[in-house]
Amino acid sequence: MKKIFALLLAICCLFSVVACGNDDGNVEPPADDVLARFNQMLNTSVPTKSVSTATEIMEKVELVSTYTLTTGTNQDGKRATLLVSEVQTLQDAESNFVSHIKTTKTREWYIEGEGTFKNNRLVDEEGVDFAPVAGSLALNLDSSLFEYEYDEESDTLTLYVDYENSAAVLAPMLTEDQEFEYDLVITIVAAGGRISQIDVAYMIESHDVGDDDEIIVEIGDMDVVISTVYEYNTQQITIG
Repeated sequence: MKKIFALLLAICCLFSVVACGNDDGNVEPPADDVLARFNQMLNTSVPTKSVSTATEIMEKVELVSTYTLTTGTNQDGKRATLLVSEVQTLQDAESNFVSHIKTTKTREWYIEGEGTFKNNRLVDEEGVDFAPVAGSLALNLDSSLFEYEYDEESDTLTLYVDYENSAAVLAPMLTEDQEFEYDLVITIVAAGGRISQIDVAYMIESHDVGDDDEIIVEIGDMDVVISTVYEYNTQQITIG
């Protein structure tokens, strides 16, 4: 379960565009006009705020986590970036809590000239700003990797990606040690020449949860939906 949670957290961070920029984007932009236009928007859109909602649906259990990333200036006029996470996970089997769902809240931020902080504790005086950059939203839109539909009225592109190609489509966002092998449906919405929303849906098949060789419980199929909405207006950040 820890591996599944780590993967979910990584994917949420990717689509919240936390320090995942790829300045190169795709080496060869797709020839298809629709894909080429979305490719350009994905490589040039730099949101000032993103709100990701991750929903995990299992039998009789629904976990909902949110990740809000905001970049702008603080009350002193310094550049600042704030990530607020509220993550729901299942309690350990041996815990005595009444609720089987655990919610963990985390605040991480960067302030120009002051470093990076986590939950009111200085982590690194020389910390680097983790705000989005051009290319943070980049995907590999090579049409040989997926089937797709385009709705002109809503300016929405939907990709249908088989598990064999999912890591390749996500490659501009993934690091070398990250793997992803699930059938994907990615819905990308544009507005005003920029990306306004990306939804990602996939299913994790039933799996055993336990430590080492001890199986605690079998988790049934898990449907995962990650929906991220992007804003581009000037942001004032209050930390404290």
